[in-house]
Amino acid sequence: MNLNIQPTEISVAKVAKTKVVKAPTVKVPKEKFNALMPKDLLDRAKNISFFTHNVSLTDLVVEGLSLVVDRYEQENGGKFDTRTGNLKKGRKPKIVLEEQQTTSAVVNTVEKAPEPEPEVEVEVEI
Repeated sequence: MNLNIQPTEISVAKVAKTKVVKAPTVKVPKEKFNALMPKDLLDRAKNISFFTHNVSLTDLVVEGLSLVVDRYEQENGGKFDTRTGNLKKGRKPKIVLEEQQTTSAVVNTVEKAPEPEPEVEVEVEI
């Protein structure tokens, strides 16, 4: 028995190669700053970061600061004017309005701020 087998052409369809292209990311300028905060607050934030695995301390700081800034700007009726100089270093004095006993005029007096909770210094990159 002689089998006469002729070779046949097998057509191989070319598979189109697709290339996934990521959209270009816009790099937002970032800046580091130091902040003192109550130790308990920092511990709570660290717990969130530890147990969620996808939320960093920086993420929490940026989100929280954004909420507070938005609230202040809303109360102001819009964004604040651009600073004309640098911020003064150190704590701002607490200003208390008091009524003078000799006159009914209201005066500003500077009072020493109460002792804060224990604080820790944190360096944050935003």
